[in-house]
Amino acid sequence: MGSCCSAKQAGSFEPDGEDRMQDVDVDWPAVDVRDTVNTPYLLPDVRTNNGKVTLDLTSCKLRDFPLEILEIPQLQTLILNSNNITNFPYKIFTLRNLTELYLRNNDLDFLPAQICTLVQLKVLDVSCNKIRSLPYSSSHLYNLRSLSLKYNSLNNLPNSLYYLIKLEYLNLEGNNLHAIPEVIMKLKNIEILILSDNSIDSLPVGLNQLNTLKKLYLDDNQLKEIPKSLQPYLLDLETLDLSNNSAEISLENKITTYREKEKKTKVQPSKGEKINGNPSNIIAIDKTAVFSDINLDESDREDNREMFKGERSYEYLKSFDAEPDAIERMRRGASTAKLRTQEALRPSPKWGILVRELRKAGFLPKVNVKVPKLRKEKKKTKSRKNPSQITWRGWRVDVPRRPVITNVDENKDDKAGELDRYGHPTAITRLFPPVEVLEGVITLDMTLHKLQHFPVKLCQLRNLDILMLDYNKIHDVPQAIRNLSRLKALHLTSNELETLPENLRYLNEHLKILYLKDNKLKVLPDWIISFLSLRFLSLENNKLICFPGELCSLLSLESLVLTGNRLVELPQEIRRLRKLKELYLGRNRLTHLPYSITELKSLKVMSLEENGLESIPYSVFGVQSLSTLHLQGNSIHSIPTDISALKNLLELNISKNDITELPYGFRQLENLQVLSLRANKIENFPEDLCKLPNLRTLDISLNRISFLPDYVRYSVSEMEEILELDLSFNRLTSLPKSIGKLFKLQTFHIEGNPLAGLPDTLVQLVNLQKLYLDKVIKIPIGIYKLKHLEIH
Repeated sequence: MGSCCSAKQAGSFEPDGEDRMQDVDVDWPAVDVRDTVNTPYLLPDVRTNNGKVTLDLTSCKLRDFPLEILEIPQLQTLILNSNNITNFPYKIFTLRNLTELYLRNNDLDFLPAQICTLVQLKVLDVSCNKIRSLPYSSSHLYNLRSLSLKYNSLNNLPNSLYYLIKLEYLNLEGNNLHAIPEVIMKLKNIEILILSDNSIDSLPVGLNQLNTLKKLYLDDNQLKEIPKSLQPYLLDLETLDLSNNSAEISLENKITTYREKEKKTKVQPSKGEKINGNPSNIIAIDKTAVFSDINLDESDREDNREMFKGERSYEYLKSFDAEPDAIERMRRGASTAKLRTQEALRPSPKWGILVRELRKAGFLPKVNVKVPKLRKEKKKTKSRKNPSQITWRGWRVDVPRRPVITNVDENKDDKAGELDRYGHPTAITRLFPPVEVLEGVITLDMTLHKLQHFPVKLCQLRNLDILMLDYNKIHDVPQAIRNLSRLKALHLTSNELETLPENLRYLNEHLKILYLKDNKLKVLPDWIISFLSLRFLSLENNKLICFPGELCSLLSLESLVLTGNRLVELPQEIRRLRKLKELYLGRNRLTHLPYSITELKSLKVMSLEENGLESIPYSVFGVQSLSTLHLQGNSIHSIPTDISALKNLLELNISKNDITELPYGFRQLENLQVLSLRANKIENFPEDLCKLPNLRTLDISLNRISFLPDYVRYSVSEMEEILELDLSFNRLTSLPKSIGKLFKLQTFHIEGNPLAGLPDTLVQLVNLQKLYLDKVIKIPIGIYKLKHLEIH
């Protein structure tokens, strides 16, 4: 029976259309393959590999990006090789700690722009896909150090890659490049450049601008000659591969490309080759079989030389450049080569037959020589090993046995145990992750360790300042926690706490920060009032129905987070929190606020988003110390003129409401710097926005604005301090010429509007760095002269 698989791309195979359902593995769980899109995916365990939080989903038959991954913000390495993923969610940017992303052998036709929001990425591997172009937003990956794009369909690279100033490794093997892209000449820190298996027919003269380049691979191309001006530069490279091109390439001076192969593989050159001389015709690195002295098959040579060539091993690339399975592949190759070498050196069984025949014929003596037997050494008696314990990583650690001492005073303390530099017993610290010192604070992080219970032995680390136990399954705390009396910050985010453990009351003396986010708390105990030193308390995403009145006794409280609960009202006693600076009440069911909130003279930040408010509570206007006010996601129809009383307001967010216009007194907010009116029902650009002297950021997208004002009385050009302006997805048909007077503008959004073109005065925006617009808009020619401009 013939195979029903057809090659779709180099390195990937996919079943044909009619036989896809028949070739499903019988060992796969009984799930309809056509319904796997809507089936929730159960993620495997997150592991720590080389000190990084890693999740490996290789060959899991995924068609969509699992949204469950977004619930692991600590993730640092994500491996999604050999799947069928074609798109990514918009919220992938929540993985702010992700530094390595592997997407080899998927069905990507283009690089999704969502990946470009992962600004902390250092390693990105999207090889063996169908990518034809890269987005302009790829410039956001400015921390990228390794980029693998081999075996795709790229024919050019965008100029925005110029901003990847930290890029050291770039692999473009097996694409459709006919020339080396010009943007590569601007990568000042590139060290390894792989351009093998393309259609490159010439080398640019500016290639010698890459001062940091060490290794260049140009084999399997169509090069005919090398410019003489580049020959000295190429001769100084550590590695240069020019093999398998359309014609012989001659270099004038001494060639150093063969030296590295001789050093790595220790293979002697043939008689015809001259290494130390001045050869006339030099081919680049000769990747022939290393085991030439051993009779191996041709099919085995390719696997054996993988240990010595610098394409996928750690010999040439740094740790972050190598593939995750490179070490295991090298180990298997070395073991296989060793076995084959031993078999080749082992005498043939025909030698035994020949010896017997020679003895019968009398050519060899028939007397068997007795070899004296070696005396067996007496086995050493095994000493009794010390007891051992299992650490948090699954390692077995020997614990020193305590000597049995008689007649010891019971009141005498045991001081024989060794202490580390933090004053903790070393026998205990070995059972937990290493203690770190962050800015002089002793910290222990046990996040994502699947703890079912609070470790009792952890309570012996008496000098801890910060203890992090986030994302576990802890539901109780032992009484021994009273030993951690010096603890200043305790993190219990995302556990299974239904009630606050009573033993936490022993930490009331010095505790200043307490995180109880993402639990199942409904009420708080009365002893919480004893935490007189508490300054920060997070109760976000719990099940609180009423505002805990005990919180009004925490007179030192400065920040209180109650977002994502079921609160209906606040008590009048909230006035007692005189030192409160931040109050977060978003995603609750509040309809009004008590008037006593005006007595909070230190309050600067208030968040009331997504509460279903139909109007702004009047008591808010009495808190004149406010600098930040968030009211997005409500049902507010209008803004009263009393908002002008908030003289110190710096940031105001009223997006996603039903506002149609701004009040006349809105211009009195002279200190306002950030304003968001996104997703409302505004039809005319408000006049008061042009009169705000300190406005830096304005977001008025997703409205119904059809034109921008350009009158004598008020004009959009009066916003001289504006830095970011978002006018996207409105009904603008043209932009006024006065828009060119916004000389400080750096970011400008005008996409999603029926614009036919842009005014010529736009070239006067010398500080413009990012311009977002639709591709069909005509752009003035002079705009390309702006040095720092990036068009999206």
